Amino acid sequence: MMDDDMELLREYATRRSEHAFATLVARHISLVYSSALRQVRDPNLAEEITQAVFIILAGKAALLHSKTILSGWLYRTTRFTAANVLRTESNRQRREKEAQMQSTIDNAQEEAVWKELSPLLDEAMNRLGQTDRDALLLRYFENKSFRDVGVALGANEESARKRVARGLDKLRVFFVKRGVTLSAVAIAGAVSAHSVQAAPVALAKATTAAVLAHGAASSSLTLTLIKGLVNMFGRLQIIWADGGYLGALVRWVKQLRPYGKLKLEIVRRCDRVKGFKVLPKRWIVERTFGWFFKSRRLCRDYEVRIDHSEAMLRICMIRLMVKRLASI
Repeated sequence: MMDDDMELLREYATRRSEHAFATLVARHISLVYSSALRQVRDPNLAEEITQAVFIILAGKAALLHSKTILSGWLYRTTRFTAANVLRTESNRQRREKEAQMQSTIDNAQEEAVWKELSPLLDEAMNRLGQTDRDALLLRYFENKSFRDVGVALGANEESARKRVARGLDKLRVFFVKRGVTLSAVAIAGAVSAHSVQAAPVALAKATTAAVLAHGAASSSLTLTLIKGLVNMFGRLQIIWADGGYLGALVRWVKQLRPYGKLKLEIVRRCDRVKGFKVLPKRWIVERTFGWFFKSRRLCRDYEVRIDHSEAMLRICMIRLMVKRLASI
């Protein structure tokens, strides 16, 4: 039998006889499978080890000595292969367990971070400039890519990335002043994971039905808000706007007209004119921005709070008016 095993193996090695190798497999497969099953105690793993052992045998068929006892060689190879499989499986289970524990720890830490951030988040977002706030809303509240954020803001991907990073840093500074010390990465993770909660399914249908039935402008709450805007801008009589503000601004002014005298004039640019042309009123605004940018404090968006920005604008204009009055 032993000589017959080696003759069959030599025939496979020299002639690639499938019949010879199939005879060896049928003769010794029970031995290999039983040995593997005792060691790993898992039928599926035992089957994989059995296949691996015979694959190794096929690869070393030409190298085995003619006096090799094949059953002994298969037994030792099964033992080594099973040990490797058990070691690999143990490492895999350990890594999965560590990953699960780390995930549990990370989730607990993220929940703790969110409990600190959530009461302050909306106030912090309100303190940001419009562009920074829009960038963060698109990136972390709506999970848009930097490319999509850039397209929405009219910028490229790199500019959007810088804008988002700048907004995160402003949030971090705000939270530090409130006693919550976190990195920008931690803030981004917490906001992205928890800022938007799924609304009840029935709420969307109820809201749509309410708007279609009564109209947004006819509700008492909307009317109250519009009246409040009129009172807030009581001295406002005329609005000059660029052609790009057609649409929403026009509808807003129409809603305000019943509660106060308000006039809207859109400064349009003639498409037939080529090159630079001074447009009425628009040039006044652009010239004023030019005066602002002469101030080092206003050439960049350094301020975190809106009231601070307004104060710096007032200081700049006061300094400008004092110089003009002094030159009279």
